[in-house]
Amino acid sequence: MKLKTVQLYKQLNDTVESDFNLLNDEITKLSEMLNDEDFDGDEVIECCEQIKELAKAIANGVESR
Repeated sequence: MKLKTVQLYKQLNDTVESDFNLLNDEITKLSEMLNDEDFDGDEVIECCEQIKELAKAIANGVESR
């Protein structure tokens, strides 16, 4: 039983880490978009929504631990 719990915990940690890396990538992408004088507002909004969803997923994953 303990081994299964450890495996689930590791899987959850891996998922949170993956989501965090994706979040970091999206924040970098947003920063680059905003530095471009001709940025597309719709793309910025879409990127912000993705950041919001990833942040929620990370919070839920951390809370589950």
